Amino acid sequence: MTALRHEGAEISSRADPYVVGGTKTTTRLYACPNVDSMVSIVRADRNTPGFMRSPPEVPYLFALESAMDELAVKLNMDPIELRRVNDTMNEPIGGKPYTSRSLMACFDDGAKAFGWAQRSAAPKSMADGDWLIGYGCATTCYPSQMAPAAARVRLQRDGRVRVEIAGHEIGNGAYTVIGQAAAEKLGVPVDKVSVRIGDSDLPPAPVAGGSNSTASTCSAVMMVCDQIRQRLFKALMPQESMVDKAKETVGLGQTPVTEAAKSDRPLDRDKAFDALGVAVVEEYGEWKPDGAPTDSFRAMHEGKVRIVGGPEMKDWIAYAFALNSSRSGSTDGPTKSAFRDCSVLLPPAIS
Repeated sequence: MTALRHEGAEISSRADPYVVGGTKTTTRLYACPNVDSMVSIVRADRNTPGFMRSPPEVPYLFALESAMDELAVKLNMDPIELRRVNDTMNEPIGGKPYTSRSLMACFDDGAKAFGWAQRSAAPKSMADGDWLIGYGCATTCYPSQMAPAAARVRLQRDGRVRVEIAGHEIGNGAYTVIGQAAAEKLGVPVDKVSVRIGDSDLPPAPVAGGSNSTASTCSAVMMVCDQIRQRLFKALMPQESMVDKAKETVGLGQTPVTEAAKSDRPLDRDKAFDALGVAVVEEYGEWKPDGAPTDSFRAMHEGKVRIVGGPEMKDWIAYAFALNSSRSGSTDGPTKSAFRDCSVLLPPAIS
């Protein structure tokens, strides 16, 4: 592509200039040297709109992907290959690199699963009885976002774990993923982990919105689990040198205890608890993503969210990508999707 212009018009009330906009995503999706966009507000005699379930990326991506398909027809080109030659690891607006990007891996997986190569590309060339059959594909993506969160984790000698964090379960699977994160970090079966969420008396966490909940809450939980592992490994490795500790303090390295805690190294839990002389270890911690404002923790305790991610990051851009493929026209036709998370959700110190 040599040029892309995306315009949008959104209805709002006469009183409020409400606009969500989706061009921040569409203008960064493909490699293109000349990009322009504009979103206009259409004021009408109606209530001010509000957030529902569909993010602004959805209608804007529908327009862009429809245009990509029309362009592929004009070029007599496979629409997947059109997207491949315009794929990029750097967004075209500011040149920032994607943290990672697996869009074409999504298309390749989907094409293989769906039998894309066996289709007839010409319109109206496939039929199933009286039904005309059409194969289609489209890109979709959503900004990978994170926000500060705090967690408290309690590990007992018998391997039982309790995680406390004031997250929200609205059908996003918070209980499950938080429990899985703690179980993996502490090396215990997931059925040994109990998760407490949904109570403002618990350590604060961000709102379950903007697809930031899993990345935020699990990052905090995993960090605190590392603190527990560090405490247990320290009991097993008491001979740390002052030089190693000093280097870690000034950011020039990690002590053997810290390296062990953050690795996959197995832990002799009984021996560690014997060395500590306790039956329970509990840790609390507060986590924030790279690039979060300096007032993030204070705002978190005041119930305010400081979300970072997507196209707004300083040095890179983070998105999760998915492909939707469909076969339309026949009542028994398949619909398949290939999802691949392309973004680094956790900072290097946590992942």
